[in-house]
Amino acid sequence: MKPRLAAPALLVIAFSGCAGVDRKTPEIPVEIASKWTAQDDAASTISVLPTTSEAFVEDLALPGLAALIEEGLSHNHDLRAAAARLAAAASDARIAGAARYPEIAASLGGGRRREIYIGLPVPGSDTDILRSESTSLNLGLDIRWEVDLWGRIRKGALAAGADAEAAEWEYRSARLSLAAAIARAWAQAVSAKRLLQMSLETHANLTKSLRWTEARYEGGLLGPLDVRLARADLASSEADLKTRSQLVAASRRQLEKLLGRYPAARIDTSDELPPLPRAIPAGLPVQLLARRPDVRAARERAVAASARFAAATADRWPRLSLTGRGGTTSIELADLLRGDFLVWNLAANLTQPIFDGKRLASLADRARAEEERFIAEYAQTVLDALAEVETALDTAKWLSEREDALRRLLADSEAAETLTRRRYYAGTGDVLTMLASERRAATARSRFTEHQLAAWENRIDLHLALAGDLGSGEHSPGTADSHALEAGPR
Repeated sequence: MKPRLAAPALLVIAFSGCAGVDRKTPEIPVEIASKWTAQDDAASTISVLPTTSEAFVEDLALPGLAALIEEGLSHNHDLRAAAARLAAAASDARIAGAARYPEIAASLGGGRRREIYIGLPVPGSDTDILRSESTSLNLGLDIRWEVDLWGRIRKGALAAGADAEAAEWEYRSARLSLAAAIARAWAQAVSAKRLLQMSLETHANLTKSLRWTEARYEGGLLGPLDVRLARADLASSEADLKTRSQLVAASRRQLEKLLGRYPAARIDTSDELPPLPRAIPAGLPVQLLARRPDVRAARERAVAASARFAAATADRWPRLSLTGRGGTTSIELADLLRGDFLVWNLAANLTQPIFDGKRLASLADRARAEEERFIAEYAQTVLDALAEVETALDTAKWLSEREDALRRLLADSEAAETLTRRRYYAGTGDVLTMLASERRAATARSRFTEHQLAAWENRIDLHLALAGDLGSGEHSPGTADSHALEAGPR
């Protein structure tokens, strides 16, 4: 390349040594405790909860859960939509980053033209028409570039990069939320199935009691009141069976929908929930902020808003644009590659807004308001995250204490049920006492099963609040590296 042809490119390169993009991390007025107030002092110093998917699934230990979560993460349509949004945000970031670099285009053109000159004498011709035909060929390189004097383009690229990183964290949050929802739906389906089984057992016992009561009534040993009460309890049991059958179908359909299957209520589950696993380490509050994807996403949105405010402010200052063109022009194709036919030009343009009806000032004010909004949302997200962990830890303590009382209630109720049933069948007890003890025992069994579900749901909520990954890995399509994207094309 000859020096004259290199001039436009060298000028662009000289002006392209801009300062790096600086990220402004927003400060929020949120006080972070040194340890969880709902956790014992000894437990508050435990190391941070492992965030690998294997540790999370193994801790929950629900039969078949890992395979269902894998299926849901692969087929859930809401998650696919989140992945598409992430890919779009990554493309937007690359587009915004590309504006920091020169735009270069190559061109190759040609044309053939005839001109006619009327009225001029043409020697040796019978006509007075003068014709002229010409050919033109050109080969060129066009360069356009806006010098980012005040960082407007740079800040815009930073904002788009932060948006892409926020979309990445939002995608991870969607994965985590979906996996937790699948685990919760699975536990609910198991619990609903167990409650239905207990209703079937209760219905069978009441049917047996009714037959015994009717037989003794026909033998003149009991009155009509005993029969009516036995029949009333059996009818109540049948109504409970219908209700719990509907709950089983609804819980299965909810699980199938989360898995991306047709909601036909055909999925089966285990018969009962396993015992709750050991307590999990909660780490420290400050560690949560670096681990929660929704907190990270909110922070990146605030970073993007701050960058956009800086860009809107810089938009009110002068803009310097450079354009350049270099190439060759000739009437012969072979001459296009010869330096003797070289042509080039350079131009610079400096513009300064003077009057725009306060449009740019209003845009800056709006960007400032958006910055304050996203910083406030970031602060609220942090508080919500801390509150979710504190609530789940506190709930776990109360559920543990409640379980002790429910175990005693269940043991005594079932013992009383057995005793009153023996007395009734032996003819030494009355039907009212027996039916009351059966209802009390059935209620105790239902309450204990519902308590088990509540404990499992709280454990899942705690994992979700602590951002333990329920999924099968950390992969996310279209992963956006905002710092790389801020720099433009790679």
